Amino acid sequence: MYPTMNSREVAKRAVQLISTGGSATWCRPRANRSYIQGFTLVELMIVVAIIGILSSTAIPYYQDYAIRAKLAKVVSYTDPIKLALAEYAQENGGSFPPAGGWTSVGLSAAPSLTTELQSIALNASGVIVETFANVSTGYNSSTVTLTPTLGATSVNWAAQCSYVDPKGNGYKVFGSGC
Repeated sequence: MYPTMNSREVAKRAVQLISTGGSATWCRPRANRSYIQGFTLVELMIVVAIIGILSSTAIPYYQDYAIRAKLAKVVSYTDPIKLALAEYAQENGGSFPPAGGWTSVGLSAAPSLTTELQSIALNASGVIVETFANVSTGYNSSTVTLTPTLGATSVNWAAQCSYVDPKGNGYKVFGSGC
């Protein structure tokens, strides 16, 4: 740790250091000084700038993600209804229930609405009309009309949307129509 010297060597070394203008710190233990260090102002400003840049790009992507998620929720809400209508058509020789025929497809009334829907209607020929609510500006009060077409072994659905994507992102969650 520290050099071991007898008193004569210590005195000789001290005289040499003093005569040459040096200091004699070698003969006493050094004080442990712990410095409290933090970030400089420039480092903090760089971090704030990086966070600002990331958030300026992330927020619009998150908003688009939230809209797509709400529209996808409407799609998944509609799937069991479409399945019930397809089953009805299969069991009834290719005909669909009359307008408002929820009881014909095995339901006591129209299904409970999600927070993204204002209303749902079952029109003649199995056409489903959904009206949006609480999705986003440009989508609220818009409608999606799902029209079935009977094939030989399946029911195909065509989507017609009354909304126009305000940002032009082309979500197309309801199929190629919208």
